[in-house]
Amino acid sequence: MAENKPELIDATEAEGVAVMAIRGQAGGEIKNIITRSRKLKQVGMKPIYEVTGSIDIVTKPKEPGRIFERPTPARVEHKNFTVQVHVHTAKVIGVSIY
Repeated sequence: MAENKPELIDATEAEGVAVMAIRGQAGGEIKNIITRSRKLKQVGMKPIYEVTGSIDIVTKPKEPGRIFERPTPARVEHKNFTVQVHVHTAKVIGVSIY
């Protein structure tokens, strides 16, 4: 008898799921998302993809200046993230923004 093994998702699909999770968790407008690595790991009995990277979040938007004043630049905060995505179901197991 053949055993039905669930299909594994691709690393690029796991990266897409991770980016969607980060967009949902970030507290402001995201200026830039960079993924640095995608690792296939085993945590307990669950195989996961661990996607790491960095994001730039706009914490204070750019404001136009009055007459004869300079406009204030936007404040951008740089943060790193780690997202764990289940290999079989493509569900997010954990999101960490630090």
